[in-house]
Amino acid sequence: MSASASVGALGAARRLIGIRLRRGLNQLQVSWQVMRRKPVSGQKRTATPGKAKLGWMLAGLVGLSMVFTVGNFSYQGLSNMKQTLGTVEVAVDYGKTGGAQQAKTQATREPLVPAAGSAFPAGVLQGVALELVILLAAAFLLSLGSGDLAKPDWDIEWLVTLPVSLGTLLAVRILERTLLSGAVLLLWPFLTTVAWEAGYGFLASVALGALAALPMLAVTATLRTIVDTGLRLEVSPGTLRNLQAVIGVAAIVFLYLGMSPGTSTSSYVIGWAPALPDWVFWLPPGLATAALTATDKGASALSLAALALQGLAFAATGVLVMMRQLRYGVVGSGARESGRRPAAKPAPASAASGGGPERRALLTPVQARELRLLARDRNFLVQSLVFPVIIIGAQFWFSTGGTLFDGALGTTTGLAVIAFFMAAYAMMFSAFQTLNTEGNALWILYSVPHPIERVLREKALLWATVCLVYPLAIFAFALANGMVTWELLGLAPIVLAGVPIFAVIATALGVFACNPLEQIVQRRIRPSYTYLYFMLAGLYVYALFAGTVWQRAGLMVLTGLLGLALWQKARDHLPYLLDPTASPPARVSLSDGMIAAMLFFVVQGIVGAIFELNGQKPTGRVVLIAFSIAGATAFLLMRFVFARTKAEGVPRMFGPGNGRALAWGAAGGVLAGLAAFVYLLVARHTPLLEGARDTVVVGVQEQLDLVWIVILVVVAAPIFEEFIFRGLIFGGLRRTLGLAVSVLASAAIFALVHPPFSVIPVFGLGVATALVYERTRMLLAPIAVHAVYNAIVVGLQYLPGW
Repeated sequence: MSASASVGALGAARRLIGIRLRRGLNQLQVSWQVMRRKPVSGQKRTATPGKAKLGWMLAGLVGLSMVFTVGNFSYQGLSNMKQTLGTVEVAVDYGKTGGAQQAKTQATREPLVPAAGSAFPAGVLQGVALELVILLAAAFLLSLGSGDLAKPDWDIEWLVTLPVSLGTLLAVRILERTLLSGAVLLLWPFLTTVAWEAGYGFLASVALGALAALPMLAVTATLRTIVDTGLRLEVSPGTLRNLQAVIGVAAIVFLYLGMSPGTSTSSYVIGWAPALPDWVFWLPPGLATAALTATDKGASALSLAALALQGLAFAATGVLVMMRQLRYGVVGSGARESGRRPAAKPAPASAASGGGPERRALLTPVQARELRLLARDRNFLVQSLVFPVIIIGAQFWFSTGGTLFDGALGTTTGLAVIAFFMAAYAMMFSAFQTLNTEGNALWILYSVPHPIERVLREKALLWATVCLVYPLAIFAFALANGMVTWELLGLAPIVLAGVPIFAVIATALGVFACNPLEQIVQRRIRPSYTYLYFMLAGLYVYALFAGTVWQRAGLMVLTGLLGLALWQKARDHLPYLLDPTASPPARVSLSDGMIAAMLFFVVQGIVGAIFELNGQKPTGRVVLIAFSIAGATAFLLMRFVFARTKAEGVPRMFGPGNGRALAWGAAGGVLAGLAAFVYLLVARHTPLLEGARDTVVVGVQEQLDLVWIVILVVVAAPIFEEFIFRGLIFGGLRRTLGLAVSVLASAAIFALVHPPFSVIPVFGLGVATALVYERTRMLLAPIAVHAVYNAIVVGLQYLPGW
């Protein structure tokens, strides 16, 4: 085709939309090949290994979770509407009772008659229409705020160079944004649910939901194109950033307002529905409601046709409006910000010039720069500090119909949960985005005279300090309103400790989620890691609901350990972040120890459950078999992985100086055993430690069980537990922390997996084994310590008086 040849409207639409679809298919193809570790060309990589990617399992989990969440909110929302708006409360008379002849009545709800020609009562139709209005507004605001309004729309500027009329290009833009809109996830599930509840089959409901969603998506696409085109032409980039922050806030408000019927029958949407005016049913949301709930197929088809005509008319009108907007071209006159800056203030006198002693700054240069950038970027400021309050507040406020103080804030646990999640959300938009906010200038961090890990550590500390404001403000609110209880005082340390822990987790996950080489800003963060972060935050909340202090302490320690493991992995990944192909070499880390420990306990539980299902009692033989299978599985699998990846730092069992290692192990085991003996003597005469002897000393009821128990505690437990807790966990901690902290932390973790009353002697055992392993760098030594200690503890019960 020559440069002067013209292209028809249908041909242009087919080609331009085909380009978009082809691009999407190419991205899916490349993603699939990357997951299969096969390059696009089909040739084997012979140089550096490809970058490690998040597996298809987590990505699939994210997709399934999103579909389930949206579908569940749609179903629950419509059910709550039918329960509240589709019924009426009546009093049922059960007759006279007793000598006083008093009437016995009970209030109940009876279903209302459906509206004429509809499957739902009039109140439910109003609720559905209002919900669609709110979802339509949320879809428009989310689509408008998803891009960067402050940057020129280079896509339009390129398209106008094609031999196609401006009207055709604009129409294709609207059509493309209609068909490829992410807002379909808001509208389609709810419309499909409405059709299903109206009596249609599954496939028919899905098809009708799609037909009703397309015209409304056309409305949002048209509005988005008109508004963002006009804003780019008329508003300066600085003002656009502020405006985008406002749009983001409004989008969140409408989104949670639309979700609120799925969480409570007292939400604002259900309360406002009866006041919905009749003229709304002549608009796209009302026509979609009528089309999906009509009992007559002819009336349903007529409503769908009217809905489609409205969508087409709205899009055609939008094209005319935009042609008017772009009559002078597609580049706005104010597309560049002024480079002028206010006059610099004179620098303060330094100590060298005689101006007085130099003061130590409260913030490091990195932290001061972060706060300065935060103050300049209003959009980032609102996302980081305002969004958490709006998200959490709107979610509870709209779902409770404005009775927030009688609901979540009226309970101690509710206060603690809100306090933690506000801080967690704030770190999601701040600490998690630490590298992403650097943008294309990320390489500068690699050129400053400080390790990039130190830069990230300073940023994590800054955001942990900033985000502590949220729980502290909520606890101050509780104090001012007389809501402080002993339970709240017990939960406050869990919340406050969780903030720095999750600042570390968010910053570390942000390293893996960041894709600085991506040209499209919205794709520089991999969404799967966002889901993973919120899943971990949700698991930490269980510490607020745990029944005992011991369970809460265990969850806090394990979460802190997880944060340290993620930080260690992120530190290994940092030098390769800007390399498009290479990954860090495999190295044994703390995360490997956590994986091995989890595998060990899970397999042990599965094998034990199998024995229990077969009617086997937990005898010494059964316990030994389950323990050995679990330990061998974790040991062999981790060794196999280390061998395949050629990992560095794999703990070795033997080596030069085996005799010296055994000697150190015997000495350490005797000392740890003597400490346990003293502990048991004290426990026998201390009421607070009553029952300690039964949990430290293994009770042996039969001589036959004694053989299996001895094999377990002297052979199996030392081998497998030392590989996991000393070889992997202590070894991983030692890579990042000093000796004293690593010894104490690994001993505390080891003690946490034992019964509460045996924590003290087991902690001492953990200290002894870690010190001996540090001395010899062979697992043979801590295995000997463990075996001697267990032998002493088991043998204590045969002493006279025990």
